[in-house]
Order: sequence, then structure tokens, then C-alpha cells
Amino acid sequence: MMAVKTIKIFLASSLELKEDRKEFEIFINRKNKEYIKKSIFLHLELWEDFIDAMSATRLQDEYNKAIKECDVFVSLFLTKVGQYTEEEFDTAFGKFKENNKPLIYTYFKDSQINLSRITPEINTLLKFKEKLDQLGHFYTPYKSIEDLKYQFGEQLTKIIPTLVESEFNQIQSDNKVLESLSKEEKIELKSEKNIDYSKLEKILSGKERNKYKQADYQTYELILQAANRLEEGWLRLEDIDKLPCHLLRKIDSIWANTDAGDYSFRMQKKIINNFNGIENNQEMWNKFGDYLRSRNQDGWFSYNDLYSDIFHSTAQGYFPHFFLKIAEIGDIDVTIILFHFFSRLENCRV
Repeated sequence: MMAVKTIKIFLASSLELKEDRKEFEIFINRKNKEYIKKSIFLHLELWEDFIDAMSATRLQDEYNKAIKECDVFVSLFLTKVGQYTEEEFDTAFGKFKENNKPLIYTYFKDSQINLSRITPEINTLLKFKEKLDQLGHFYTPYKSIEDLKYQFGEQLTKIIPTLVESEFNQIQSDNKVLESLSKEEKIELKSEKNIDYSKLEKILSGKERNKYKQADYQTYELILQAANRLEEGWLRLEDIDKLPCHLLRKIDSIWANTDAGDYSFRMQKKIINNFNGIENNQEMWNKFGDYLRSRNQDGWFSYNDLYSDIFHSTAQGYFPHFFLKIAEIGDIDVTIILFHFFSRLENCRV
């Protein structure tokens, strides 16, 4: 049986087109009956389906994250363009400029409007159309929901073969990466024979009041040892970029599988993803530091100050925090250290 290929479609619009949104969802569900026979599933993302759970930032950031992961972005407009709908379009357009995905389809409903429904917000619609003209982005009018379904259905017929081929190529690419990592890890395991994780495991399984601080320092030493930089006490960027994947996965597993589960690389990555993911962006990393309470308006705290009782934070992802020590001793901007370290975690699939 062929593996089912999923195509993610994000639908953006304001509540004034609530009925059109419902009909569009029904349309996609009916299309799935046709495409599932070809091992293709259309997954429609709707903001109504998101759970209003706690986020490190705001729920809108969850929508934006979903947009970045989708294959097709569809937006509908009638008499206004809301702040968040425009933000969603900007997110999709920015991602499209990076890697030609998601494909963007913008529709304006061209129907008779009751004059009582027209408000000063109509100006947001006019300005948005001007913005699209400046971007060189073509939009399409639709007269009714049936017209919308017909037009988008025609587009689906054209783009699905390309999207399916793209996903197949991505799977092949991922398999090559995994094969490459497997070969790399065999080399890493040979070079890690002298790495002893038992002390870190013992510290984290203990009950000492300051065990997380001790475990953080032990993590710092293990990473330096793996990079042959114990004597120097810090890592160059090229050292971070070559940290053994097996080492990083093992350390993360030790932290995550004890009562320190909220303190681990995977928890920190989850928080970072709520800030639009790993980017070479100082402002984003500063937001990460603010969330951890590792900095204030004057900048990042020093490593020693951070671990004093005065500055101790219980925020998820607070530990490990060794990157501050590496930045201080190496006299490197901590945000640059963070970008390289979490990029390495991402490459290692931690």
C-alpha cells in the first residue's frame, strides 16, 4: 500500500466570512474522498481548531508557525482586513520568498454588500489591495462560495502533482540526511569512548537542593570534553557546529528522563519554536532570554549571577544554561552562541 502524502492547506479570513469558511471546509472534505484514492490527503488548518493553550508568546504565534509548515495558504476577504489576517498573509509571503512555499491564493468576495455593513475598516481592504499590487501578488475575485470552490478546485488540479513530487523529493532528501548522520555517528561513537555520563545521571537523580546547577556545570564540562576544549573553557563557533550528535542526544535524554524533564534541550527548542523557530535574529534570542528570566533591560545576566538565589528562575527550559559561561569566557555575543548551538541541535534532530 502506498504511503499517504499529506498536503497542508491553511485558511485565513475574518469572522465576517464564517459561512464561506464552513463551506470551504466541507469542500475540502469532499475533495479528500476523491484524492484519498490516490493516496493524497488534504489537511485543512483552521484557527477554530486550535486549542487555546498556554503559549510562551501568544496564540497567534501558533497560527503563524502552522502557516510556515503548510503547503498552500488561502486567504478570503470581504469588507475589511484584520490585523491578524494581514499578519498571517505576511508570514506566508515571507516564507514563500525564502523557499517558494507555501503557494499563496488570495480571494476577495465580489458580492453585493449591505451598506450598513460598511465601516471605516473598508480602508484596511483598500490599503491591503494596494499592498498586493506593490508586491506584484495577483488576487482573484469570487462572486459566491460555489465560484470560490470552482476556482480553487481548478488550482488544486494543477498544483497537486507538483506538491506530491516535491514531498517525495523531500522524503528522499531526508533519508539521505539520516544515512549521512548514521555514518557520522559511527565515527562519533568511537571518539566518545572516554565520555562518562554517569556523574550527570547521578546528580540529576539525587535530591540535593542545588542539583540543577551542578548538573548544568557537569553538562558544560561534558560538552567541552567532547570538543577537546576543557583547558580553554569555551567553544569556538566551529566547535559548536561539530558537536557530536550522539553526545547532544544523550545529554538531552538524561535531563528529559529525570524529574528535570522541564529542563532539557528539547524543552528549550519547544519554547524557541514558539518564537518563530531558530533564526539568526538577535531580537528573537533576547525574547528567549526574557522568557527564561536570564536577562533584563540591561542585557544578559552573568553566569555566576544567574545561579545565585537572587536570580534563580523556575521557568520551563531554564536549564541547561552553560552557554552563558561559554559566551563569557570566549567573549562572544550570547545570541550568536545560541543560534549556532540550537542550529546544531536541529541538524542532529535532537
